[in-house]
Amino acid sequence: MTKHQSTCAAPSVTHVLWSGGAGGIERLVHDLALCQRELGSTVTIAFAQESGVFACGAREAGLPVIDLGFRSGFDAHPRRLRAAIRAFRNADVVHLHGFNVPLGFCAWRSGRPVVFTDHGNAALGRPIAWAERVKARLQCAFLGHLCAAIAANSKWTAARLAERCHVCAERIEVIHNGIAFDQGAPTQPTEPGDRLTVAFVGRLAGMKRVDRLLKAIALMPEEARPRVLVVGEGPEGGQLRALKARERLQTVEFLGTRSDVPEILTRSHVLVLPSHAEPFGLVVVEACDAGALPIVFTDGGGAKEALPPSGLMVSDARELATVLSGLEPTSGLLDQAARAKRRTWAREHFAIERTAQAYLRLYERALAGDG
Repeated sequence: MTKHQSTCAAPSVTHVLWSGGAGGIERLVHDLALCQRELGSTVTIAFAQESGVFACGAREAGLPVIDLGFRSGFDAHPRRLRAAIRAFRNADVVHLHGFNVPLGFCAWRSGRPVVFTDHGNAALGRPIAWAERVKARLQCAFLGHLCAAIAANSKWTAARLAERCHVCAERIEVIHNGIAFDQGAPTQPTEPGDRLTVAFVGRLAGMKRVDRLLKAIALMPEEARPRVLVVGEGPEGGQLRALKARERLQTVEFLGTRSDVPEILTRSHVLVLPSHAEPFGLVVVEACDAGALPIVFTDGGGAKEALPPSGLMVSDARELATVLSGLEPTSGLLDQAARAKRRTWAREHFAIERTAQAYLRLYERALAGDG
């Protein structure tokens, strides 16, 4: 046992996030922390700014939560820095889910092994401000010299990180995201009817490329167009609704933010994730668990790593239109046997327990100095 490791069976860990807002990273950390607690770890979640539904959810689940009270990504107030360093010293391992200057500094100064996970949320396809450039340079130095272990949520994310920060690829452990699957009954049949139902679930933002889905529907004969359920909101919501009106896509429905996503996916035959450069695409796994057939794009990044054996890939909107035109609600890819196989596959490969065990092994290597 190292000088930092506690006497409990599993290392204690403090997960560090910027905020507790509603996002994929926050949800993953919430589920991961609960699972790690069940595996015997003492788990704390520290937020640079405690706010949002997942911060509240962590408290409601009985997880210790720390509000570090940082004002910005370059906050250097001595009192806040000292308080964060003291907080981090209470754990065997500090697990950073993203890089911010004060958080990285405090994790290093705590003297505890630092595990860093890249969730692939670096800026893509937009101008980078000078502050972000400074932060990126500091992150590269931090990863190269001050981290005991580095993880990425997909091979695609790992490759980008290695190239962007000049980190040796062998240092990066690929640990796919997991889901805390419920123990409910198997997938129920979709709603009866002859029309194919297609779902998109995600933020209506640039990299999600929801326009590719709508353009594919516009290329299909009007009588053959499926029902399309668009779940989510975001900065491109107005443009996408304008595209729907311009192309007269009467079968497309914008549902906004919803709390019943599992039910929507269960009622759907197909999930389309038209993203390019998606870091992982947990919604693909969620769709498989609901039985829906996932379709991703060949430039979809890490989303391709979440694709089941029956999943499909397309290269552009025209090919997507062709694939959707050839699918029937009663076809072999969409029947109940196929839906059940996708559910089983998702639970075998992406259970949160697998993710938690993988991180436990990474923590132990970090404590042993083998990261």
